Amino acid sequence: MNPSDIPGTHDKGNGFDFAHPVSNLLMDLVDDYLLVVDRDFNIVRANTRALNYYGENLIGKKCFEAVREKEAPCTDCSMSDIEKYKNLTPPAREVYNPGDKKYLLLQTVPIVGDNGEVDLFFEKIRDISYEVRLETELKHKDSEIKKMGLTDELTGLWNRNYMYTRITEEFEKSRRYNRPLSVLILDLDNFKEINERFGHSGGDRIIRKAAYEMKHSVRQVDLIGRIGSQEFMIVTEANEASACELAEQIGRAHV
Repeated sequence: MNPSDIPGTHDKGNGFDFAHPVSNLLMDLVDDYLLVVDRDFNIVRANTRALNYYGENLIGKKCFEAVREKEAPCTDCSMSDIEKYKNLTPPAREVYNPGDKKYLLLQTVPIVGDNGEVDLFFEKIRDISYEVRLETELKHKDSEIKKMGLTDELTGLWNRNYMYTRITEEFEKSRRYNRPLSVLILDLDNFKEINERFGHSGGDRIIRKAAYEMKHSVRQVDLIGRIGSQEFMIVTEANEASACELAEQIGRAHV
């Protein structure tokens, strides 16, 4: 298709003349994928970067088919609200394409001709997959680092500092809402002898096994942590009788 055959290409709204030979050069200076789309969602022009990625047969396709892999216009498309954005730049929007697993930042800019009407749109597409995945990875690592500061490295249970912080909060909640609260301090018997006989690696296995069994003996809402070499703490919303029963249950499991 000749540039001069495209409706609206002779409009110089926004200072851009699509019929001018220099227009191709200017579009190719843009690092992002750049499309020119008409009001019927047809792609009428594209820069070289977009053609290389989406294919040489890109021209004439519907933008929602080529870019978003959809069968109908996108529900979040800024082109659907032409009048609202006639004299404004719509906000960029971040989308995810399941097909190629890419995160895209889309910016739609209406092109207003000398007649005051919008016939064409610039669709600027930036692949932000790397940035999004890097941000997700950094958040995950940050979460892991924060968690490491609150958990015991050997057992994965809450550590001493966290338990002592939370127990203060739990006592306050118990007092405020008049709920029962019990604290159990559990100690592994004969742990020194176990270490001397089986070494520290054997002692660590016993600690991990005890932690696993204790964790699966309490409710998810209960707090359990390792507060010493062989000492554990359980904070449970239970009265004295129920707490004693829980302690006996855990003790029987380790006999």
